[in-house]
Amino acid sequence: MTTKVLALLLSLAGLFCQGTGTAATNTAASTYYVSPSGSDSNSGLTVSAPFKTIQKACDTVSPGDTIDIMGGTYNQTFNITNSGSSSGYITIKNYDNQRVVIDGSKMDAACLIYLNNAQYIKIEGLELCNATGDWAAGIYVEGSGSHIQIVDNKIYHIDCDNPGEAGSNPILIAGTDSVTPISDLVIDGNQVYDCTVGWCEGISLDGNVSQWEITNNIIHDIGNIGIDAQGHWGTCADEETDQARYGLIADNTVYNCNSPNEDGTAAGIYIDGAATVTIERNTVYQTQHGIEVGCENDGYTADQITVRDNIIYHNSKGGIYIGGYSSEDAGSVTNSSVINNTCFENDTEYTETGELSVEKVDHLTVANNIFYSTDQNILMSNWFDSQETAHVTMNYNDWYCPGGINASQFVWLSEEYSFSGYRSASFQDQNSLFSKPLFLNETAFDFHPQASSPSINAGNPAYVIIDDEADLDGNLRISDGRIDCGALEYVTAD
Repeated sequence: MTTKVLALLLSLAGLFCQGTGTAATNTAASTYYVSPSGSDSNSGLTVSAPFKTIQKACDTVSPGDTIDIMGGTYNQTFNITNSGSSSGYITIKNYDNQRVVIDGSKMDAACLIYLNNAQYIKIEGLELCNATGDWAAGIYVEGSGSHIQIVDNKIYHIDCDNPGEAGSNPILIAGTDSVTPISDLVIDGNQVYDCTVGWCEGISLDGNVSQWEITNNIIHDIGNIGIDAQGHWGTCADEETDQARYGLIADNTVYNCNSPNEDGTAAGIYIDGAATVTIERNTVYQTQHGIEVGCENDGYTADQITVRDNIIYHNSKGGIYIGGYSSEDAGSVTNSSVINNTCFENDTEYTETGELSVEKVDHLTVANNIFYSTDQNILMSNWFDSQETAHVTMNYNDWYCPGGINASQFVWLSEEYSFSGYRSASFQDQNSLFSKPLFLNETAFDFHPQASSPSINAGNPAYVIIDDEADLDGNLRISDGRIDCGALEYVTAD
């Protein structure tokens, strides 16, 4: 699932991403220019006298300064050696919306952009490509730091050579400092695609990383997991801080993220041992697992994970997976919820896991969702006993399968039932529907409810929205006095 060799990547990065330089002392913010036709003996302070290397600009800037990279292809890597401050970010961006390509194809590059213990850095509008080799990286942030923004970049062809044994990361954030986290991190509006990542992921957070957002990105055609927030892998030495936490994964589109291994189970969005994370308003399709919440390391947990308002469809091995995958070899998921999601025709490979898989959990709420199966009619699977599936509350969902209520298949505590039998045996879903949700156009994957949909106002009548929770369209989650089931609230025209 996730890389178990991150420590090797961390050690290699120090060898390949070296940088030197001391910040100049500026009394006012400056703009430095870089051009393929420039010279590092220039002042860099005008378009007509630009630097040639981005590294020279990184070694020169002070807080508040901007590096404007002029259009062209740069066969360069660079280490962001200086930091901004609360008085001003250091911004590294493309000049005048010109196309700037950081291309590693002519170099033996382990990573293209490297940050260590950095603060107040913004990387914007660049294309990063063709970093090839085991443990290659596009943007690699490690150590501690704060206020790092990675926005509106394109990152592609970050490829490992031996995907069965190694990995690569288009964006890797590794909090290796046990005391001071990487915090106030924003990864927004990027496109990450066409990467052979092996054991790694498209966007990966690990170790001591706190207060972060992964939003509005498009991630596709990744040879494993799309987005991964993880913990308990020894990335930092203190077990108490070795965990990505207090995070938001929202408004991303993730598709075609699949492991090449025959038994691969890559997720579009994966939580592995992280804590206090909200996953909302994402669209995930044509991956293996749509959204998975688990903890791979035995004796640890993923805690306080909220999965809400997402659309998950046509994923090959299941819709939503939640819980530790093994009784003996994995941790568990605690104090978490799956609310107001729409899962449609997942498990397209007929693996008999269905739309929802509940595994090793303690205190889980599943409510206000729509689960609509393929014609195999398998809606839910739970192959764990009552000691490992504890304090579960499932209610006010809308379940549907094409074969009808008598053909529906639920696995609860390792026993198989129809919908009626499942409700009787489990005492779950007592106020839930078994009804076709009547999407506006399911063949076009338009999952808005029709005006006659039974899912409208079928959610928990006691549900209270928090922090102006919105559906996938940005509408408030309650529009007519009671919440709907599914990811999209029905809103009448004014």
